[in-house]
Amino acid sequence: MTEKTSRSSGDATDVPVILSNEPGSFAWGVLAKRHPPLIQQVRDAFPYGRRQHEALDCGGGGSS
Repeated sequence: MTEKTSRSSGDATDVPVILSNEPGSFAWGVLAKRHPPLIQQVRDAFPYGRRQHEALDCGGGGSS
């Protein structure tokens, strides 16, 4: 049996939106400063082919 639950009016509507386009914000720092070195570590550690490297370069979720 599936139990149905309802959200109270303040659950999701009062939460601020996290934007990554604000320089200096935490989200911006993660994308601009943390992700590039992590992606480089992945590139260096695994013998991916050209298509996978291109997907890493564009941050894309393309198929392998």
